[in-house]
Amino acid sequence: MPSLVGSEMCIRDRSFPNYKNESDLKNDSKLNTLKQIKKTHVILFNYIVLNEGFLFRYYNSFRKRVHYIFKKPTAHTIGMRTTYCKLEIIALLNEINKEISIDYGNVIKLQINSIIRTKEHQEHLVKLGYSAASMSSHSCGYAIDIEQSWYLLNNKALFLSIQKVIDHYQKKEIIHLIDEGNIWHICLNPNYIEYYQMEISLWTKSL
Repeated sequence: MPSLVGSEMCIRDRSFPNYKNESDLKNDSKLNTLKQIKKTHVILFNYIVLNEGFLFRYYNSFRKRVHYIFKKPTAHTIGMRTTYCKLEIIALLNEINKEISIDYGNVIKLQINSIIRTKEHQEHLVKLGYSAASMSSHSCGYAIDIEQSWYLLNNKALFLSIQKVIDHYQKKEIIHLIDEGNIWHICLNPNYIEYYQMEISLWTKSL
């Protein structure tokens, strides 16, 4: 298994911005929300948005309970606090999703639990008791958390296909992978950023 340092290569290069808060995300012209990206590009994976605030506390709890009853992968995540994303990450995830579908023998939509998390959000998670590094590739937009525990408990064949594909990407050194038990934490190798920036053209919608 690669070391944690290996998976966090992006944060050691000063050319990669570390987003401190939501304002930093909004001020980066290279970022768009997944909702905005969907207007121009195909997105093959699944995600859920976290609804924050007092009025949503009961809704979030109810949503998780319903999804647990109906055995949906989203039952294991609270959702994304922010959905800002780099286009090269869309290209990477779409490609991985397609490869998993081929190996599995059926079209699937991979459950993605987290992409960008600001340093402010990381610190908030630590205060809540979660294991979250203050310096993380999530904070520069190149780390992804893929749901794992749901697939292991509910669809072993799909779990094995996901594991096989992401292991292959790791062996090719396209990604750095850490198996955290409940999720797969992957980080795009900085050497492949430019490649996937070009690959995004394959996922552009015909307007």
